[in-house]
Amino acid sequence: MTAPGQAFEIRRILVALDTSPYSMAALKAAAELAARLRADLLGLFVEDTALLDLADSPYACEVLCPTALQAPLNRTTMEAKLRALSERARRALADVAEHANVRWSFRVVRGKVTSEIIAAASEFDLVAMGKIGWSLGPLARMGSTARGAAAGAVPALLLTERALVPHAALLVRYDGSFPSRLAVLAAAQIASPSTSRLTVLLAAQDPRRAAELQREVGTLLEGKNLQVHYRQVDREDGATLLREVREQRADVLVLNSSHLLRDPTTFETLVRETETALLLVAEGTESER
Repeated sequence: MTAPGQAFEIRRILVALDTSPYSMAALKAAAELAARLRADLLGLFVEDTALLDLADSPYACEVLCPTALQAPLNRTTMEAKLRALSERARRALADVAEHANVRWSFRVVRGKVTSEIIAAASEFDLVAMGKIGWSLGPLARMGSTARGAAAGAVPALLLTERALVPHAALLVRYDGSFPSRLAVLAAAQIASPSTSRLTVLLAAQDPRRAAELQREVGTLLEGKNLQVHYRQVDREDGATLLREVREQRADVLVLNSSHLLRDPTTFETLVRETETALLLVAEGTESER
């Protein structure tokens, strides 16, 4: 079992920026965490090569709003638009980070969005991104980037559509496995002491096993000064998890990423049909104080 002296620590946060409303919400959430945890914040803007390749097509054009008129689109025009978007992202990062009084930096790279995020993530403890972005259509981008990042050895991934509230209600599933211990420790790390409510779903078939799991969680959270509540759940299906998210009115759901990725339907539902932020923790991200 994980020793009480160990913890999930966040010291460097990467936020993937694309200037969409969801991305800006992720920026605010990342800056709030960085301020509370005294972490450094890096904004990453990816010049999507898929868009540049699309602009190379002789049939490429853009539809102007609100007139619906069409205008020619080529690589030069697209590069200029991406530069303008990256500058908007940099200014947004500067404003939010300076308001939160956190150290920040900004980086622009060119490539495939998911690959570049995963490549940069190796330097960081947490990656924050909007549930849905703008590139190549919001629904497609959520599917490729969020799922890809969650499956791509990102230590911890925060998917959100709004800033985190200081008194957030957190929900975490615990079954006694090492990955679920990491999830509990991650939840404790992002929770606000004394004000956040942490509900632990004890995955157990009988009350005796649930009591054992509750004692283990109590040891993990010793000295954390959190309001902890426990609920026994004897089913492992996605419907049970979704019901608990809604009944508990969870602001943040914390899970091991491999657990959720085994059920892509539940993953999609959590992203598209709830306002709950997801914190997905990969295996092997635990460190000692």
